Amino acid sequence: MLRRPGPKVRFGVTSHDKRPPLAGIHHCTGAGPGTRAEFPAGGIRRCVGHPDQRRTSYSTGSSWPIAWHLVKGIIDDTTPLLSTVNESLELWDYRRRVANLYAEVRKGGPGEDTWAMWRETRDDLFRTHSQTPLGDPELSPGLPYFPYDQTWRTVATFVPTEPRPWGEFQRIGQFEFELPPGVGTLPVFWLDAYGGGIFVPFSDATNGATTYGGGRYILDTVKGADLGHDGDQVTLDFNYAYHPSCVHSYRWSCPLAPVDSRLAFAVTAGERLPAVQ
Repeated sequence: MLRRPGPKVRFGVTSHDKRPPLAGIHHCTGAGPGTRAEFPAGGIRRCVGHPDQRRTSYSTGSSWPIAWHLVKGIIDDTTPLLSTVNESLELWDYRRRVANLYAEVRKGGPGEDTWAMWRETRDDLFRTHSQTPLGDPELSPGLPYFPYDQTWRTVATFVPTEPRPWGEFQRIGQFEFELPPGVGTLPVFWLDAYGGGIFVPFSDATNGATTYGGGRYILDTVKGADLGHDGDQVTLDFNYAYHPSCVHSYRWSCPLAPVDSRLAFAVTAGERLPAVQ
């Protein structure tokens, strides 16, 4: 997840325009019937925020940070990412608080009480911290979620595979697990940069309707979003699935789930979009 200071982004081509996309830029309209997304093998879809959260606007590429001059639309703020020391320190503090929250979740163990604590703490962080992903935190009534359901918690087996590049990541294996709707498999990515980290995005049949069209995240150790593992046995709890920050504001750019990270069933757990009135 990258933050670009200031919301000065004007989109010149929307995800449902019929004009051909700019070189290196691709568009999708979520996972609704009849939609399709095409992008180069090995390219990373990155959302850059969209006023309709059920749609996505994204770019592909292998550079990090994202090549902003290629982003669909016109970027008229050229301030460097994290341009001040103060903002860097604030983001450091935000990341530490997120990591501490997940440490408390691991300590608390499974159950709705621990999940409710996670929700409450996360809402407070989003409302009060300077690095909040929210565009208007004071107006936030709290993030919406599907009702807690303990059956969405499972233990996945990590199965290593031959490393394969995916932008700044390496695909190093996959998680294999069972949930009430069926058997699931998700690719596991390693951030190929200083310090590294495990990253597991996913998409499912709720995308484009009750959840963001670009999918959600279930594991991101760089952010501390990690429920623990014992050897190759990894705890996954989809009640803790959450949206990428670009769902909430244009200020953020986030990698999206590739096509082979799609589950065949609807994951009715975790963070969702607000109900349509």
